[in-house]
Amino acid sequence: MVFEEDHISGALFGHTKTWWTNSQFMIDELFIAPEKQGKGYGRLLLGQTEQFARKYSIERLILMTNKFMPALRFYDKNDFNKVDQYIFMFKQL
Repeated sequence: MVFEEDHISGALFGHTKTWWTNSQFMIDELFIAPEKQGKGYGRLLLGQTEQFARKYSIERLILMTNKFMPALRFYDKNDFNKVDQYIFMFKQL
């Protein structure tokens, strides 16, 4: 989490999972308060997550985001790759 003046300015939540070939860290949620964006807090949280992953021999960070939202540019700038071989699926109930 990122705190500024005793208020939460952002956070990253995720979990480790075992994939058939390696261990991965799934980023479930990364948010920075709108008025705090652009200060490097998102990059800081990703950096801390990478340090955690390396410490525990986790080979990959993975996440899902909407291609029509500004977050896509943020992840592009932070060296995440788009992957064609995976398909996102859902079932409307």
